[in-house]
Amino acid sequence: MTTAVKGHRPDVALHVAFTYEGLQQTRAAAPIHLAQFPYEFKSGMTEPSRARRLGDVAANDPQRWLLGRPRQACRTCSMLLYAVTPGPAGRLGTGVEGPRAGTPRLRPLASLTTNDIGDIEPFGFNDGISQPVLDWERKKPAQIHDTTAYTNLSALGEVLLGYPNEYGRYTDRPLLDPR
Repeated sequence: MTTAVKGHRPDVALHVAFTYEGLQQTRAAAPIHLAQFPYEFKSGMTEPSRARRLGDVAANDPQRWLLGRPRQACRTCSMLLYAVTPGPAGRLGTGVEGPRAGTPRLRPLASLTTNDIGDIEPFGFNDGISQPVLDWERKKPAQIHDTTAYTNLSALGEVLLGYPNEYGRYTDRPLLDPR
């Protein structure tokens, strides 16, 4: 559950994200479970035909991305540290040694500053795409394309596997034996 629902935002949050390739390398999941992930996750955003379909061409070509470009160090796993003040980001990797003694295993690739502008996007209007509100209580009914009502509320399945999406359906995902 997000801290936004609980009413307070932490000063520091750490997110660990694995790509499909990263999950394969960890060997933590059986190949049968890995095969059940959606095609979009398995192929990745930088796959050439997908990049074209998404409009990532010319100046937006994945080869030009600051982070996540093909054959970059963070192509398998990323640790994202969010902090109200920049202090903790400078200590990322401290105390975690790499293969050679004294070398850091973790190192920041980039430090980006942000501003919390609430539910308003930079051009001054409500933006339900880059600032969605997740329906943690699952009160919003599944709707079809014929709705004309604007809402910033998004179904959990739009961003989390294992929850219904805006159509009330579940996307492809690994299914594990409950035992």
